[in-house]
Parts: sequence; structure tokens; C-alpha cells
Amino acid sequence: MTTESERKDNAQAQTCSRCGTAFRCGSLAGDARCWCASLPQLPIERLKSGIGCLCPVCLAEEIGRAQHK
Repeated sequence: MTTESERKDNAQAQTCSRCGTAFRCGSLAGDARCWCASLPQLPIERLKSGIGCLCPVCLAEEIGRAQHK
């Protein structure tokens, strides 16, 4: 039997559009801020239309690449 907490956690589970890793989205979970809000923002030209969120590892790598260009 699935508990209410497990159902809620599953509802917020996201899959990284780059590597396929599952991660928790704070925005979907109803948190005041998602974990990604504490990271530097990506320049607008780095964002791709239709591509979903990145996991913490992939987002950090993408931010690093953007900062070194």
C-alpha cells in the first residue's frame, strides 16, 4: 500500500532531460523555493525551448560551462 507521503514524493519526481536521472522538484512539491533557485541563473541563450529541467549534477555542469565562455 502506498502512503500519502510516497504518493506526494512520486508526484514531484522529475526526470533530467539530459541524463535521465530522477530528482525532486521543489516547485512541484510546494516548497517555498526549489533547490535550483539557489544556483546562478543560466543565460537566456543557454535555455532550450521544450527541454525540461536538469538534475542538480547536469544543471551545475551547464552553469559551469556558461560561466567559462
